[in-house]
Amino acid sequence: CNKVDTWRKQPSRYKITPAKEFNAKRSSNFSPVFIGEDGDAVIFTSNRQEQNSNSKKKVRTSSVTGMPSFNLYSARKNAAGKWEDFELCEGLYKEDTESEEEAQKQTTTAELGVASLSADGRTMYFTYSKPINGQDLGAKIYISQRASGEWGEAQEVKLFKDSSITVGHPSINMTGDTLYFVSDAPGGYGGKDIYMAISNGSEWEDIRNLGPSINTSEDEMFPFIRQDDRLYFSSRGHIGYGGLDLYYALPKDTTWELFNMGAPFNSNGDDFGICFQGTTENGFFSSNRGQKKGYDLIYSFVLPQLEFIVEGNVTDNNGEH
Repeated sequence: CNKVDTWRKQPSRYKITPAKEFNAKRSSNFSPVFIGEDGDAVIFTSNRQEQNSNSKKKVRTSSVTGMPSFNLYSARKNAAGKWEDFELCEGLYKEDTESEEEAQKQTTTAELGVASLSADGRTMYFTYSKPINGQDLGAKIYISQRASGEWGEAQEVKLFKDSSITVGHPSINMTGDTLYFVSDAPGGYGGKDIYMAISNGSEWEDIRNLGPSINTSEDEMFPFIRQDDRLYFSSRGHIGYGGLDLYYALPKDTTWELFNMGAPFNSNGDDFGICFQGTTENGFFSSNRGQKKGYDLIYSFVLPQLEFIVEGNVTDNNGEH
C-alpha cells in the first residue's frame, strides 16, 4: 500500500484508450503483437465467435472449459489508418477427426494463443494446447513459417526432454537467436517462471531460468523482449497494484533491475500482454480491469511528445533586435 501511494505521486505520461476495434463482444481479446515494424498489421488472441462463408456464427468449444476456444487472429490497417480485415490465422494446425460426421461438428480440441513474430514477420512462435479426452495436458510452443501470405502447418519447438513440462508465451528477440518463454519446469521458484533458450541454428540449448530477480513463488508470464534487451512481463508475485501487474526489467551484470510500470498500465485487475511498435513508445496491452464477467480487453497506448515553448528576445552583438 505504501508503494502504491508513492507511485501515484509519480504519474506516467503514457495515455491509454480501449482498442475498440479489437474487442469483440462477450469474448476475451488479448496479447497483440505487431507483424514487422511498420505497425500496420498485428496478430492477437481471441475466443470470439467465428463466421463461416454464409455469415453464420460458428462456435468452437473447448473440451476442457466448455467455453469458446481461443485462437489467433490477424488484423491490418487500411489506407485511412483504421484496423480492418480481422481474420482467423488458418493453416496453423490440422484437427484429427475420426469421421466425416465428427469433422462437421463445430468443436475443436486445440487452442492457440499468445504469439511472437520474428523481425521480418515471416516466422511465428505461438502457444498450442490440445487436451485429450477432456483432460488438460498443458501447453507447448509451436513454430510456423509464412510463405505467399499463408501460414504453414506448425511444428513443435523442442525445449525440454520431458514432454510433460508445460511451455508457452514465447517471445523471440530481434536477431532470432534467443527465445523467452514461460514454464512450470521442475526446479523453478514456484508457479510459472520465465525462462530463456539460445539457438545454435538447429535446436534450442542453454535453457535457463531467469532467476529470483524476475521469478517469484507466484506466476510470472507474458514476456516481451525489445530491441534494447528490455524485458517486459506480468507477475502476481512482485509488489504491485493487485492481480497481474506489468513490469519491465533491465539486464544488470548477472541479474536484472526491476521496475513496476505503474498507472495507467496497472490496475487492481490483471494487466498483461504488452507489445511495442518497433522502437516507438506506442503499442498495445491487455487488461480485465472493470470487467464484471472477467473478459480481457485490448488497450492501445501512446507516449505524447513533449513540446517546449521558449519566449524571449533575439539580439545581435550590438544589442539590437
